[in-house]
Amino acid sequence: MEEKETFMSVEIGAISTAVSAFQGEIEQPSLNRENPYFKSRYVDLSGVLKSVQKLLAKNGLAVMQIISGNDIITLLTHKSGQWFKSVCPIGNYKSQQDRGSAITYTKRYALCAILGIAADTDDDGNAATDADNKKNAKTVQQPMQGNEALLAQALKELNDCKNYQQYGDLWVKWSNTAPELCNPNSTFYKACQQKAKEFDI
Repeated sequence: MEEKETFMSVEIGAISTAVSAFQGEIEQPSLNRENPYFKSRYVDLSGVLKSVQKLLAKNGLAVMQIISGNDIITLLTHKSGQWFKSVCPIGNYKSQQDRGSAITYTKRYALCAILGIAADTDDDGNAATDADNKKNAKTVQQPMQGNEALLAQALKELNDCKNYQQYGDLWVKWSNTAPELCNPNSTFYKACQQKAKEFDI
């Protein structure tokens, strides 16, 4: 029988008390970045770390994030030796630039999830719903017409990217909503490679 993965230590009393104290003191970090494509605001990874590190240490807590294959393993540990763990997939990416962006994105969400921090505005699932609607709509469109319209929109949004965070969020968006646009050697993929050079990465 396959062994079930464990996500916490056998005893969690001490770490639970410490996390409770941490959450009672932490102030939710300011949303310091804007995603114009989803019309939402969020706090970047640096902002999250800055807001939690001192309070974690004060309460005997530490967070480690490890890349294992295509997963980010986030480990929340306590000085008692007790711990919680989460595993979040990164996804598969052809280039190291795309993978690096996805790693940062995944680390931010995994860190906020394990600490109980709100990383961005709550859109009541609208972004995910829109993505599903777009996927469903593609099945009733003429393939060429649908792809041309999506490509034009994707290229326009790519041109509007002002920094690497926006670029990374855009890539994640279109990888989910129109994966055919993100295939290697596609027009959008090549345009993304050129755009990335503007950010010195």
